[in-house]
Amino acid sequence: MASADWDFNLVTWSLNGSQYVSIPTALKLWEAGDSSRYVMALRNTPDCLAVDQGRLVTWLRTQNHIYGQPMLVFRAQVGDLTAWWRDSYSVLQYGDKAYLRFFTAGGVETNIGTWSFSFPVNTWKKIRLTWWNGKDGSGIPATVFRLEYWDGAAWVKGGADLYDTNERNKGSSVNRVGVCNYGALGSPVWFDDTEIWRAT
Repeated sequence: MASADWDFNLVTWSLNGSQYVSIPTALKLWEAGDSSRYVMALRNTPDCLAVDQGRLVTWLRTQNHIYGQPMLVFRAQVGDLTAWWRDSYSVLQYGDKAYLRFFTAGGVETNIGTWSFSFPVNTWKKIRLTWWNGKDGSGIPATVFRLEYWDGAAWVKGGADLYDTNERNKGSSVNRVGVCNYGALGSPVWFDDTEIWRAT
C-alpha cells in the first residue's frame, strides 16, 4: 500500500508491522481519544474516485468489537473532510453481524439490512463486498449488495443479497471507496491486501 494513494481524515493511522497478512505491514486505524469517532481512509487514485458499481476485497482484524468496529465505505460523497462517513453507504462489522447502512449528509442513519457474519476478535478474516445496479426480487430497480467471506477454499455468502430501491448516490460523479474504524479508547482495526474494483 502506498499511503499517498489514500486520503485520511485523522492522523491516527500507520503502516504497522505488529499485525499483517502480507509482509511487511498492514494499515492500522485507531482513535486516540475516549469518544467514538470514524477514522477513515479513502482511495484517491483517479480510477477510484467514482466507483458507482464495484467490489471491495480486504483482510481485516479487530481486537475489540465494542471499541474497534471495522467498516467498509462506498458511494461516499466527500465534502466535509471531518464527516466522511456521511452521505455514504457502509458495512459495519460488529460481533456476529454485519450491518448495511446509509448515512445522509445530515448524519441520519438508515439500516438497510443485516447479514449473519461471525468474526472473532484477534483473527484475520478476508471479506468481499460487491454492489451493483440491478433489481430486487419484485423486479423493482435497486442497488444490490452482496457480502462474502473466504473460508480458505472458496467464497461463501454471508446471507441473502440485500437491496436498496432508493439507489442512493447512483450515478454520482464522486462515489469514493475506502475503509474505516468506528473506534474509541485507542482500540485499533487493521486492514491488509485491500483491493478496489470498478465495474465498467
